[in-house]
Amino acid sequence: MNITAYQLASRATAVYPNINSNMVYPTLGLMGEFGELAEKLKKGIRDDEGRITESKRIDIIKEAGDVFWYIAAIASEAKIELEEQDFAHLEFKVDRCDIFHMLFHMHISVNEIVKLSLEKMEAGFKSLMKHNLHGLIEELRRFLLRLDIRMSDVLEGNITKLLDRKNRNVLGGSGDNR
Repeated sequence: MNITAYQLASRATAVYPNINSNMVYPTLGLMGEFGELAEKLKKGIRDDEGRITESKRIDIIKEAGDVFWYIAAIASEAKIELEEQDFAHLEFKVDRCDIFHMLFHMHISVNEIVKLSLEKMEAGFKSLMKHNLHGLIEELRRFLLRLDIRMSDVLEGNITKLLDRKNRNVLGGSGDNR
């Protein structure tokens, strides 16, 4: 599954107030889910001497899927169609960093997206937001690759989980294991 197909599929699982005119909800969600992704790595440092165990790897896959969902929701709210991008020609500093530094760089991108969401009436909003969302997607893709996780597997797993929740009428609520 690519990010374009994922955005379309994820929209069918979107349940929140004022959908299609609510940039705040998915922006707060991105902040929260990104924090949960960071927590999984933090616990790896605390509990597993900095190693990413198979259990933590599975947790990271789940949290990364949730991060992608909020990226897609922000794009949809901003009327931006996410597209597959070829970033091979760009030189990302994170290529030479370990996964913790990569996470820090993604945090900077998340902060920029939050800032743009708050200032959405500014001129050039849509192009800046699109640029930042695609940049975060690429940073997250490279982060996952460092852990031998394919982005397409994360996207497919997340949509499968969300569609199952939708079919069981448990999209709302809290908890990873609904």
